[in-house]
Amino acid sequence: MAKLVGYARFTSKKGDDYCVARVVKDFNKRALESGAVGQDVESIFMPREQYNLLKPADIGKELKFEYELSGGRAYLVHVSVVG
Repeated sequence: MAKLVGYARFTSKKGDDYCVARVVKDFNKRALESGAVGQDVESIFMPREQYNLLKPADIGKELKFEYELSGGRAYLVHVSVVG
């Protein structure tokens, strides 16, 4: 899981709506072994059907991500706010 520290909604030039969650999480083992220190910060594009999921009151809460594998790649399919 990762801690939500912010999010941004925007419309692309093509007219598609997006929401990008900004999260902080612990570095994975590989990053730590390579000398990473502190925490990792990531921008995650929310699934389209969850464009309006995040609210200002969710800042500081944990997010749980669910992925599906397709063609050897992982795709984010669902996000849950925990807490």
